[in-house]
Amino acid sequence: MRSVKNGGITVGKQPNHTIALPTCESGKPFFINEILVLKAMEQEKSKDYSFIHYNCIISAKRCLLAGISPKLKKSLKDEAGFSNKFFQVEKIETCNSFYKWVVKLEQGLMDLNISATAKDTPIHTYHEPGFTL
Repeated sequence: MRSVKNGGITVGKQPNHTIALPTCESGKPFFINEILVLKAMEQEKSKDYSFIHYNCIISAKRCLLAGISPKLKKSLKDEAGFSNKFFQVEKIETCNSFYKWVVKLEQGLMDLNISATAKDTPIHTYHEPGFTL
């Protein structure tokens, strides 16, 4: 970390976990629509923020929820077992609750994409000549 004498530049701590949410550019069948997320972010600029009732975590969750299409929402519910409550913003959201929520979203998207890929990909096996089961 550098002091104020050095231009106020500081170096933060490395993250404990990186979240990877696929977007339409990923080529995966299930993804977050980044265009809708960006539009929601633009709308968030006009909101009146409050530390407790409308903080940056609530804003981030609202933006990500905007990027979940009706088709993706249905798949997350039907195929990944997500409840309706998952798609709601709680009255109070914290960094910890958002972290758990976004990790669950990441896992749900990963599961859906793996399942979709497995359905479309035939399994090929190779056996040495003379191999028997």
